[in-house]
Amino acid sequence: MLVLSSSRRNRGLRFRHKKRRLCFTFVVLVITLLPLFSVSRILDIFHDLKDTEDTWLDARTKTFSQLWSHHKARNVMVYICVGTRKVFFVNWVVYNLLNCPDVFYLSHFDELFEVPSHCLTHDCLAPFGKAHYVYATFVSATYEWITSTKVKPAKPTPECKIAVLVEPREHPLYEYVVKQVMFTLGSDWSLQLFVSRENEEYVRRILLSKKGEEGEHIVITRLSDFGLDMMSSSGNRIQSAFSAHQAMYHAIQGEYILWFQLDVILRHSLPTKLFQHAYIGSEWRGCEYPFCMAETCNRVCGGGNSGLSFRRRSKLLHVATKGQLPKDLWGAPPLGVQTETKEYFEDDNLHNNSETRWFEDDLQISFKLSKLWLLPPGEILPQFAVGEALPKEGIDHTNPCGLHKPWMTPQIHPENIERLLHMPYLQAKEGFMVSTTASSQSSE
Repeated sequence: MLVLSSSRRNRGLRFRHKKRRLCFTFVVLVITLLPLFSVSRILDIFHDLKDTEDTWLDARTKTFSQLWSHHKARNVMVYICVGTRKVFFVNWVVYNLLNCPDVFYLSHFDELFEVPSHCLTHDCLAPFGKAHYVYATFVSATYEWITSTKVKPAKPTPECKIAVLVEPREHPLYEYVVKQVMFTLGSDWSLQLFVSRENEEYVRRILLSKKGEEGEHIVITRLSDFGLDMMSSSGNRIQSAFSAHQAMYHAIQGEYILWFQLDVILRHSLPTKLFQHAYIGSEWRGCEYPFCMAETCNRVCGGGNSGLSFRRRSKLLHVATKGQLPKDLWGAPPLGVQTETKEYFEDDNLHNNSETRWFEDDLQISFKLSKLWLLPPGEILPQFAVGEALPKEGIDHTNPCGLHKPWMTPQIHPENIERLLHMPYLQAKEGFMVSTTASSQSSE
C-alpha cells in the first residue's frame, strides 16, 4: 500500500514537472514568435512600402515614435532599449518587442554619446530619453559625410563674422559639430576655438590648422592664457562665467559672434537682419513667444539660452563682468570690498545678484541687456534657434537657423524634430557628393 502510494506520488511529481517544462517552453516560444506578428512589424512593412522619400530616418525609428506616441511611455521604452542593449538574448527580445531604434545597437552610439556599457540607473539613462534617439540617428547617418569635409574659414578681421567654441575636452563629437556648423555657415565666416592643453593638439590635427593647410586661418586661443586651463574638470559653471567676462570678448577676433556648443545642429546660416541685435539665444522652456508671462518675458525671456547664441562683441562688452582672470572670474568686487570667490556673479550697477545668485551667463546677459533696452523682440528667438522649447503654434512652419539640444523637447513629437533635421541632412549629403565628385575629377 505504501509502495503504491509512493509510486503514484512520483508519477504526479513527474507529470507536474513535465507540465512546468511545457509551460516554460510555450512562454519562450511566444516571446520568440510574438515579434514576427507584432503591430510594429506590420507598421514596418507598411512604411517600407510607402516611404520613398529621401530621408535619414529609417522606417523602424519612425515606427517607434508612432508606436509610443506619448512622451512618458516613449521615455520608458527608450530606457528599456538602452538599458538592455548589452544583455545577451534579452536585447534581441526587447529590440523586437518594443521596436527599438537601430541606433542604440550601433558602436557609434556608445562612442559618440559616451554611453556606458552597463547603463541601468535613471541618472545614466536620462540623457538618452525624450527625442535623443532621433538626434542620434541623424548624427549616425551624417557622421561620415560631415567629418570627411575640410574646414576653410575666412581670415578674421575686427568687423568679421566669427563662430566661437569654448571647449577644453577631446570630445567624441568635437570634429563633427565644428565641421557641421562651419559647413552650414559658409566660407565667409571665421572660426575661433578656445582650447586647453588637454585637447589643443587634437584640435589642430583634426582641423588642419597649420600654416599652408585648409584650416590655417582658424584662431586657436589657449585657456591657459586666462588661468582657466583646468576648465574641463570644473564643470559648466566656470565656462558660463568665462563667457560672461570681458576678458573673453576682448580676446574674440570679430564683431558678429555665433557662439555654439557641442550639442547643436545648424540648419542654415544667419540672415543679416539678425546682426542688428546685441544678443539672441535659443528659445527656452517657459519663454515660448507669445505665451510667456509678462514679468518673466521682460526680464530674461527676450535673451534666450546661450548654448547656441548670436552676440555682438561691442554690445556685450557693456554688460560683461570685469576684473582680472582667474581671480575675478565672477566679476570684480566693488573697490575696497574683500570677498571670497563665489559660484555666482558679483553685484554691479546693472544687476543686484544678492537675491537671485545667478551663475548662468545667459541669465546675466539677458537681464542686463533688458535694462539697456537691447533685447530683441520676442518673435526673434524662435526664428534664430529652438532648444528646450518649440513654438506651441505653427510648428509645421518653424524654420530656425539652428537647434540647441534638439532632444530636450518632451512635449514635442519626434516627427517635428525629424522635419527640422531634414534640411541639414540634405545639405550634408549634397556636400559629400560634391566633394567626392571633385576629388575623383582631380585624381583623374
